[in-house]
Amino acid sequence: MPRAQPKPPPLGLRTTALYFALFYVACIWAGASHQNRLAGWMFVAAAMAVVVGLVVAIVRYRWYRRVLRMIQARASAGLCVHCGYDLHGNESGVCPGCGREIDWT
Repeated sequence: MPRAQPKPPPLGLRTTALYFALFYVACIWAGASHQNRLAGWMFVAAAMAVVVGLVVAIVRYRWYRRVLRMIQARASAGLCVHCGYDLHGNESGVCPGCGREIDWT
């Protein structure tokens, strides 16, 4: 019986890129207003934006890898990648557990 191929979830690169773009704009803004008294606080805010952006990127990557490993494990065990239903002996191409079509390619 052919195995279902896993389809990874979207990584969300646009969201991560947006965080870094906002950080870049904040750094430019802080550097352009270095004569201002608030320049130090702007740098702190920019540094915090970098830290938050990196933490978000790392958490999203780790979540992505965990979900991908789960999907690959289910597919190699002959289970539905969506709900985990045992698909051994299923010839219809539809999962009885969740009703989704099974891609056997």
